[in-house]
Amino acid sequence: MPRTAQWERMFPDELETAFAECPVAWLPYGLCEPHGPQNAVGMDAIRAHEYLLRAAASFGGIVAPRSTGTAMKPAALRGGRTS
Repeated sequence: MPRTAQWERMFPDELETAFAECPVAWLPYGLCEPHGPQNAVGMDAIRAHEYLLRAAASFGGIVAPRSTGTAMKPAALRGGRTS
């Protein structure tokens, strides 16, 4: 069993061994969007990654690095003021 299910933290031989043991790759995805001032805009991707780590621990497989989409642009990219 590999020391982690996180693809980005594995060495090449660990990745090959883990995939040979259980050929499943979990793909976390979440939007970067606001969820109020108390949460980071990347909260969806953070949660997806954590939930899939739990799934991999229970059912096997490896978890790919987080992937995000965005539903917002910083003011600087919209032509707004930054200060």
